[in-house]
Amino acid sequence: MASRLGDEYPAFCRAMQSPPVTGVRLRRTPKNWFDDCRPHPVPWHPDGRALQRRPDFTLDPLFHAGGYYVQEPSSMIIYQAAESVIRSDSRVLDMCASPGGKSTLLLALNPAVVVANEAIAARVGVLTENMAKFGGINSVVTRADPEAFDRAYFDFVLVDAPCSGEGLWRKTPEAQAQWSQKAVALCAGRQARILNAAYRALKPGGRLVYSTCTFAPEENEMNVEAFCRRFPDMSPVAFDFPKSWGVETVGMGYALLPHRCAGEGFFMAVWDKDDGPESRFSSRLPREGRPRFATPGRWYDYGGVWRVASEEAARTASLMPGVKAVGIAAGKDARKGFVPVHEAAYLPGDGFELDRLSALRYLKGEVPLPKPEHPQQLLRLTYQGLGLGWAKAAGPDRWNSSLPPGLRIRKPIDEENPTNQTNKTNTSFSLETIEILRNE
Repeated sequence: MASRLGDEYPAFCRAMQSPPVTGVRLRRTPKNWFDDCRPHPVPWHPDGRALQRRPDFTLDPLFHAGGYYVQEPSSMIIYQAAESVIRSDSRVLDMCASPGGKSTLLLALNPAVVVANEAIAARVGVLTENMAKFGGINSVVTRADPEAFDRAYFDFVLVDAPCSGEGLWRKTPEAQAQWSQKAVALCAGRQARILNAAYRALKPGGRLVYSTCTFAPEENEMNVEAFCRRFPDMSPVAFDFPKSWGVETVGMGYALLPHRCAGEGFFMAVWDKDDGPESRFSSRLPREGRPRFATPGRWYDYGGVWRVASEEAARTASLMPGVKAVGIAAGKDARKGFVPVHEAAYLPGDGFELDRLSALRYLKGEVPLPKPEHPQQLLRLTYQGLGLGWAKAAGPDRWNSSLPPGLRIRKPIDEENPTNQTNKTNTSFSLETIEILRNE
């Protein structure tokens, strides 16, 4: 980095030793509590905000309901590569998707379908939860090796590749201890293999985005150059980013460095695939069931669980390897009738609106509700119109929470002053420092 940056190297070192920047991508604008964190627009994403102080997200009900996604600001720049080409009929693949930050960013662009793939089994659960929380009836979650996607089916493919993580050292210090030149070489080889698979999955005329969170040239510009040599029908896409953004052109890609922009280290390269014959596939849709309540999409029975999914998501799922989830799980048929599962709370619809304190108590496992109107009453609980979970009557005087134990919060809440829960913050990197570093 000293060789690459020259006179900028001291500013880079100081930035790498500063606290990381906290970023959020808004889905529904929260009610002003971000104001205390001095939010600053992320220039490359209209819904991105960089916070100068990190709030306690665990104690904000809107975080649990999917009102926003906590996402590193630099990584939101993939929006610039996606928003101009993703249309309502686009099929999108995120090859290395968990925990879902970039998949949900692409989902917000309303394509026909987003396939979010994660090869590591332990990371599929949180990906499925986030895709449901952010309204993914047009999504499919898969667990497969990237090479299993061997059909030119997708209009847009994202490879946010596993990397040596140099760009996240100040955010995850343990990554420094795991770093070695051998690890860089190992990552570069793995990334090349995934890029080869992405090429095969991309339709002629489609767009491929490659990104990492490392500074290593072996994983970034050298990998990009080698990919272009292997596939001459892939044309690099050039962007004319405003100078004020601090984005550096590196070979055929773009780098964001922490002394130039409010974010961590990030690299992105973009290609368009030359036009050619399009592969066509036919499929038979899974069995369709009758609707249980009004919602967009259709109902399908997957392994005994009714799921709400768009027709395109269901069609795509019948062609994909290792499918783990399609759309949003709604519930199961039981002897006493239809029983919703937790994910069904994320579907649009009416609910029993909780205030902030009641929502926090519910998230701790309590059910702060009036007496049930009848013994079998079932309520969808919401906060600011977004679903939190379910409560079921357990007799004339008591409710049971249907919130899964793994989603419950364990931190104490200030019941006398719940609105200030998120104001207990720690200091983050000052955004004004960016201008100082950039101008030195």
